[in-house]
Amino acid sequence: MEMMFRASKDGYRIGEIPISFVDRFFGESKLGTQEIVGYIRGLLYLFFCVN
Repeated sequence: MEMMFRASKDGYRIGEIPISFVDRFFGESKLGTQEIVGYIRGLLYLFFCVN
């Protein structure tokens, strides 16, 4: 996330390659609360601390 932000700020073009997700047949997501909190913390860092 930070690398894309800095590259865009430095004038590089950012592209996107679409991918398709399929539903799980079994098991549970490993994305927990800590990962979500860390992602939000990273967004706030970029918003407030990176010039």
